[in-house]
Amino acid sequence: MLDVKIKGNGLRAWANLMRQAESLEQKAIVQSANKAAGKMNTKAKRTVAEAMGVSQKFIVSRVGKPFEVKKAKSSGKLPLGGAEVKVTVKGGRIRLIHFSAKEKTRKRRGVVVSRQGVTAWVWGRKVHYRDVFIAPVRYGVAGDRETLGVFDRKGPDRLPIEQLYGPGPAREAERHEDEIMAFGVDEMRKIFPAQLQYNITKFLEKQRGAR
Repeated sequence: MLDVKIKGNGLRAWANLMRQAESLEQKAIVQSANKAAGKMNTKAKRTVAEAMGVSQKFIVSRVGKPFEVKKAKSSGKLPLGGAEVKVTVKGGRIRLIHFSAKEKTRKRRGVVVSRQGVTAWVWGRKVHYRDVFIAPVRYGVAGDRETLGVFDRKGPDRLPIEQLYGPGPAREAERHEDEIMAFGVDEMRKIFPAQLQYNITKFLEKQRGAR
């Protein structure tokens, strides 16, 4: 609910306000949309991190900058389609080795007698991948650098093998798109009345100061 108070000789200011009402409303829509986009971006970060079972810091360390916000332009008339804001989440699936992957073995007197796959923390829980193994991965222009990966054999033979991956931010954001969008719309509905009230108040203060 808007609460506009005009004291004393405020009829001129009120008349000016009526002429500027559409402009003030459009400005409030854009400002509200931009503020809601910021909150929606925060919601996306939290939702994706929780879905993957990792911290936001982990996602950034592996993907770079997966979360981006494109805000609406604050100048000029409101486009026919309304104030468009966009929250983009990028980043493919992350290699399984990065999800605290460990080989599961059976030992007898401290000696490994059998290997029973790999465990990793994905989607917030410990998952046992049977019949897979951890092995070195060479990379770089000359293949002179080495790291580790989790692999699965594609047949009964030693080769070929395939590296395994865990969840990724883009895919999890897509799975939770409705939840994130609903949050953003709800936030804009909360922000807009207060933003419009603020714009009207500032406009009237400016009108009084100009007299």
